[in-house]
Amino acid sequence: MPLVLKPPFSHFNLKLSGYLTRSRGLPGLYRCRILSRSGHSRGYHTEFTDPKTQPPTLTRSVIIPGDEKFKVLFMGRDEFSCLVLKELHNASDVWEQLHIATQPDDRVGRNGSQVSVSPLKILGQTLDLPIHEIPAKKADFRHWKPPQPFYPLPKPSIEIDLLQIPPTHIIITASFGRILSAPLLNLFSPTRRLNVHPSSLPAYRGAAPIQHAIMNGDKETGVCVIEMLKRKEGGIDSGSIWGKAGVPMKEGTGFGEARDMLGVEGGRLLVKVMREMIAGTAAAISQERDPAALLAPMINASHWTIHFDQMSAEDIVLRHLAISHQRPLTTSLSNKKSVQLHSPSIFRTADTGVPEPLHHLAPGYAIFHKPTKAMLVRCAGDSILSVPQVKMEGKSLVPAREWWNGMKGLGLVGVEEPGVLRLGGQADDEGGYGAELLELAGAVGKVVA
Repeated sequence: MPLVLKPPFSHFNLKLSGYLTRSRGLPGLYRCRILSRSGHSRGYHTEFTDPKTQPPTLTRSVIIPGDEKFKVLFMGRDEFSCLVLKELHNASDVWEQLHIATQPDDRVGRNGSQVSVSPLKILGQTLDLPIHEIPAKKADFRHWKPPQPFYPLPKPSIEIDLLQIPPTHIIITASFGRILSAPLLNLFSPTRRLNVHPSSLPAYRGAAPIQHAIMNGDKETGVCVIEMLKRKEGGIDSGSIWGKAGVPMKEGTGFGEARDMLGVEGGRLLVKVMREMIAGTAAAISQERDPAALLAPMINASHWTIHFDQMSAEDIVLRHLAISHQRPLTTSLSNKKSVQLHSPSIFRTADTGVPEPLHHLAPGYAIFHKPTKAMLVRCAGDSILSVPQVKMEGKSLVPAREWWNGMKGLGLVGVEEPGVLRLGGQADDEGGYGAELLELAGAVGKVVA
């Protein structure tokens, strides 16, 4: 006889009732089907390794068939989330209502002279969808209440009775940039909390999975639709996987191209999962616990600051492909002033050999190469980086020849050896650039290189 469960079920931190039975052919595995108060199936069942474990270990979640479309709260902001939303919007067979929640307009630029508008907001207006702006401050967002029909519920508290949550309500995030609070997640059933994550989990959990996959030179990445967990339940990007798809990356793929491929594939995968949920064929598999899995932390100065003695030319080019849309790659001069490197590429020496005098110089030393009109920098691994454009803060982007002539006029070229410039010193603490260099950075060369 099946066992009726009436006490709170600790995996969900919610009040549930259900029948617990042994799974056929799977020793030690138990199955719990959630019931409504009338005794009818509530829409899904879950499987646990041992019902006596506190909390039980979830191994698989399976949706029981339902013939109703979803009422969707879609949360995102950038171009990736826009591509996911387009695929979802086109699949009108899976949703009845589609609401957008995104960040409010923001003042950016010098003295707030420009207004930054969420791309998802613009797309939502084009598609004539209801748009809801969240609070600008993260502290205020913790108390944000979603629009109707998602709030209020009959018992809007942290211990909401799961049986009172409509099974057609679903929350979806895609590159949203905010952590959802437990009270917000509790407004939706555990299997109705989905995140579209652009990596092949468990690899690249974190805020910047696309960038890190490119920086590491991966030939293939992927996208997953996962269940969102609360922090105390396992952490960010660690929920069960409802769907996964691999996406190949050819050599030279930059962030924009990879983001677009993953956004479209992620949207299609999301629609597939939602259709399977309606059809009753969806199944989620717990993520592997892999301590060696690479993480994808937020991009910071350690990623855009170049150290020629530690990075090969290929490493530097991959960083440019991955993060130049956010921040340009930066190095420094011997006088501790910073300089940006634009459009770098690997200088191939197979045909021409290593130009003089780079062949005997250490990483970080640079020359101007007249045939290619680029600055060449010696890097780790006996590699050479070609930099055709350079920029100092507050000045226009200039060809390498013009900038090099400015450095010669300042006396920075030829200090240690004729025609050689030393790069890779530490930038000053304030990130300043110095009045003299700012003047020379934009100057048209007066010294013949």
